[in-house]
Amino acid sequence: MTLMVVCTNPNCKKEFPSMIQLDQGSFQTATITDNSQQCQHCNKMITYSKENMKFR
Repeated sequence: MTLMVVCTNPNCKKEFPSMIQLDQGSFQTATITDNSQQCQHCNKMITYSKENMKFR
């Protein structure tokens, strides 16, 4: 499974792989806030947190 980010740009909202690599157990206990990454779809630099992430 891959940890995915949901783009926070309201005009995009597409998913792409996160640079953060964790297993599901570690993800459940991790504190993940204010991370930045460029969306692979809209090319905007976004800030995201655990609420904008999911496993696929």
